[in-house]
Amino acid sequence: MGKIRSNTQRVFNTTKDHHQLKFEKLLRKKHGGCVSQTRTPYVDKAKWVMNLSSGSLRDAEESLLKKGPNFAVTPTNVPNVPVTDRDNRG
Repeated sequence: MGKIRSNTQRVFNTTKDHHQLKFEKLLRKKHGGCVSQTRTPYVDKAKWVMNLSSGSLRDAEESLLKKGPNFAVTPTNVPNVPVTDRDNRG
């Protein structure tokens, strides 16, 4: 089990390093070769959600909205519903 875990970590690190190099290459290309070695700047997520309603948002609601429009909750179980063809209905 330890060998699988270490192999997984190695693949993860290799892929991560590869993606960082690709990203830095794109930045150099965009900025004409003068790119500092700093990491991605801090992003203030408090400014991501703008409440346009008259009511105030609870912390849980604001936290959910900060996750963005592509966030979806993964169901704990998938419902087993029979799929029927529209033409085969009695």
